Amino acid sequence: MRLRTRRHLGFITSVGAMLVLGTSLTLASIHGTLDGNR
Repeated sequence: MRLRTRRHLGFITSVGAMLVLGTSLTLASIHGTLDGNR
């Protein structure tokens, strides 16, 4: 039970980190295109 919960938490943290990285990269690319269009 403890191992399963730990694995589940690790999966959640990895998915959360991927989501944060994806959103930050998208925002960075959007900002870059906006700055390039100016």
